[in-house]
Amino acid sequence: MFKLNLFSLLLLASIGNSSHARALTDEQIRAISYTYPTTFGDLKFYDANDRLDIMAARIELNSKSILLPTSTRDGWGNTLSLMPMDGEVPNAIDSSPKKSKNIGRPMTKRLIVAEARDGNCIRQFLILDFTLNKPFISERFGDNPEMKLCLKLKNAKWGVKESRITLGDGVYIYRTGSEIIPPEEQ
Repeated sequence: MFKLNLFSLLLLASIGNSSHARALTDEQIRAISYTYPTTFGDLKFYDANDRLDIMAARIELNSKSILLPTSTRDGWGNTLSLMPMDGEVPNAIDSSPKKSKNIGRPMTKRLIVAEARDGNCIRQFLILDFTLNKPFISERFGDNPEMKLCLKLKNAKWGVKESRITLGDGVYIYRTGSEIIPPEEQ
């Protein structure tokens, strides 16, 4: 629903009050939807056909690949894709306003990314963090040893030194630029 509202706002903004204004193209909408500005450059989600998409085969930062899905198949033999979680849980992204007035997303500080065969069954999560002096990718987390369960992200509360990520099985603590502490170790 959050992405649908973003699309509607962007479409309305592109049309404006002028009869000469043109609607955004599908490619422009994809670029806005799957590009996240960070202090290190643009973060983009690409599918296996090199198109910007929600089910990504790779994530790039400034045109350099920084993350691929795990090569391990899930417990049912499916390959996994990477997926930004901001459309599912609004606070799955930690952001701040951009300094420019251009249409698009606010500056991304941190983003929860899911690893899944599709958007219906998430196998594990990780955090991309851009609040440090260089980008940081957390370890994968979520209690799913056989990779057969469907995990659910419920909430994220971002802090400077520690953040709390709530999944269906409990609260995980992310220590900024360091580790993920599972519920059973707290």
